[in-house]
Amino acid sequence: MIRKNKLRLTLTTALMTAALGFPALASERIEDITLEIESGIHAGEYGDGDYVDVIVDHEGCYLDTVTVTNVPGDIWETGDEPRLKIVLRTDEGYIFASGLGEDEVALDEETGIVTSVSRSSSRLTILVTLAELDEDDYYEYDEDYTLDVEEALWDSAVGGLAGWAGNDYARKYEVRLYKDGDEVGQTVTTEKLTYNFSGHFSGAGTYQFRVRAVRGEYDEGSWAESDERTVSDEEAARIRSQAASTSHGYAAVDPAGTWLWQPEAGWWWCNPNRSYPYSVWAMIDGKWYYFNEQGYCVMNDWVTTGGKWYYCGESGAMVTSQMINGQYYVNINGEWVQ
Repeated sequence: MIRKNKLRLTLTTALMTAALGFPALASERIEDITLEIESGIHAGEYGDGDYVDVIVDHEGCYLDTVTVTNVPGDIWETGDEPRLKIVLRTDEGYIFASGLGEDEVALDEETGIVTSVSRSSSRLTILVTLAELDEDDYYEYDEDYTLDVEEALWDSAVGGLAGWAGNDYARKYEVRLYKDGDEVGQTVTTEKLTYNFSGHFSGAGTYQFRVRAVRGEYDEGSWAESDERTVSDEEAARIRSQAASTSHGYAAVDPAGTWLWQPEAGWWWCNPNRSYPYSVWAMIDGKWYYFNEQGYCVMNDWVTTGGKWYYCGESGAMVTSQMINGQYYVNINGEWVQ
């Protein structure tokens, strides 16, 4: 899940090294790896909420990604063997040794077995099959669960962005938009905790949305109604323009989540269910943040999405209505005005 910048040797440094006759610095080889795996996968659970923690016990390398490669379409069954793809990368000054194979990757036998190892000098891919899921650890859902949805609210910054608090038992949500009491368009289905209706603000009127949690085909919660948003023609036009400028999409973040720090990688947002936003914008405490493909918040850098450029400042929040480095102006929507 972590990616570090690789060391770039400048032409000047290279020439100086050659001219002075200094020997090239040899990279330290990593000959073996020890993995500690904590699996949150249980028989009886749906496959869409899986998480696995991997700890790499070796100096000079770090975890890049871990993926469950055989997620079931429904629930994990007793006897299933989850399979993982674990990708490690080296720190600067280290390489994976050419002889590093399955026998050099240590893993607790009770956890699972290493089935394949492939490598380059800076990347190691390890395939692991976890132990069979035990019926004694079968996950029983609470029969008294409810599918209520709370806090259905319009976003204060993006006028047409609908949001709501998640339900732990829901697999998806259905959302409807209403204008002056009449339904607009069709019911939308999403797995996220937000939906952008900005493009549907057709003119002056009172807008409201309704949302309900869905667990199965015949297992649905009741509709929750949002607050009402009354807008003029001018305000509706402004909200429609937000749909165009922010069409790159949003992540669903739970306000009950928290910021976490990963040394030498950065800050990331952890939802209570251990999910996290990546390759997407997310609004947190009224500010927009962009999370890269590894899930880390972009800081002090430009981001391009939807064909437009945005700047994330020192705190990671998107900058609006100001000059960047005295040269580039970003407007009220955070877009670079060329």
